[in-house]
Amino acid sequence: MTGSQTAAAVLMYHALEDPRHPVAGAPRGELVYVLPGEIFRAQMRLLADSGTDVILPEEDTSRDPRTPSPNGAPRVVLTFDDGHASNHSIALPALLEHGFRGIFFITTDWTGAGNYMSAGMIRELAASGMIVGSHGRSHRFLTDLNDGELIGELAGSKRALEEITGTVVDSISAPGGRIDGRVAEAARAAGYRWIFDSVPALNASLVPGRPAHRFAVMRSAGGSWFERVVSGNPPRSAAIRFRLFEVARKLLGNRLYASLRETLLGGGRPSRRGR
Repeated sequence: MTGSQTAAAVLMYHALEDPRHPVAGAPRGELVYVLPGEIFRAQMRLLADSGTDVILPEEDTSRDPRTPSPNGAPRVVLTFDDGHASNHSIALPALLEHGFRGIFFITTDWTGAGNYMSAGMIRELAASGMIVGSHGRSHRFLTDLNDGELIGELAGSKRALEEITGTVVDSISAPGGRIDGRVAEAARAAGYRWIFDSVPALNASLVPGRPAHRFAVMRSAGGSWFERVVSGNPPRSAAIRFRLFEVARKLLGNRLYASLRETLLGGGRPSRRGR
């Protein structure tokens, strides 16, 4: 991966899989977002060996946008949604091995439930230098909520995470990537500086208060897809797929869309992610 570019590719991971965290029983709509641990570790080695500039959003604001990253390396932000326990047992050691930092977005109502991280694990993330951010309280789509419910999701999750970590929580990723102007404004008003959606596109720059786009790293993604995304030359297929799903979602609404999407993926019950 060579050449110079100034765009930032934000990668979005979910659960990782190893013998301690099998996910074979997950709905198909969720399984597509689960990455085998060995593949994730290989991707982190690739970033390290290629000299990729793995950054946090805050580190991007002081950079002159006309200046490429050091040695012409692309800039990458690592994010993790939901708060699965494998983010602690698999992702955290891999990031620390290479000196990387990432943002872990936690669905606070799931803390300590099933295979999701406990409060102690979340504290360890923060103590290890990782950024802990919000993924809402209940994983409900924020655009579906009335104003009172929306404030409860934004402020409630922020408060819970700040009590756990003892740090300021100012990053949020919207469940299902559902963000509109009302949600973005409410997030800013609640004290979030960094907001993330699920639009598969590069970011010319990372700007506080403006939703940043992310590429979902899916189980089906191959090595060539990963290399193209982090080198600043993502394949068009991701954007085309996203646009098709967006058209369907707007026509059907979130609930019917989620059911249809699960049927198309061959699963049974609807996925909680429902992108």
